[in-house]
Amino acid sequence: MNFCKCSEPGQPLAKPGGYLFPGIATIPLQEWEEPFSPEEGLKQGTVFPVLAMPFFAGGEIHG
Repeated sequence: MNFCKCSEPGQPLAKPGGYLFPGIATIPLQEWEEPFSPEEGLKQGTVFPVLAMPFFAGGEIHG
């Protein structure tokens, strides 16, 4: 299927400046926190405390 019709004659090319526009990302500022130690970072899966979020497979706590 050709949903964008990009290859049909007479259609504008899909390129920036044509009818496509680049995306703009908005990223909130993050306050500095002391990172985890390397050992704790391996255990948590990240050295950044704000990113340490528990994952519960099937709603049960494993670990």
